Amino acid sequence: MLSNNIGSIYEQLNEDEKALHYYQKSLDNKIKLNDLRAISTSLLNIGRLNVKQKKYTLGIDNCLKTLE
Repeated sequence: MLSNNIGSIYEQLNEDEKALHYYQKSLDNKIKLNDLRAISTSLLNIGRLNVKQKKYTLGIDNCLKTLE
């Protein structure tokens, strides 16, 4: 959870690469714990950030992973 919050702060500061780093770190931790709800949250955050960066296909792919 902490990594996700740090990612959100960096995103608000428009430091997208740092935000992505922390969102990915959060995702990796949640996968290890098999926390499905938190995995979905991390993937949505990454997908939303991808769209913000105009990486639309990657963003959609990450958002769709939450449905798997």
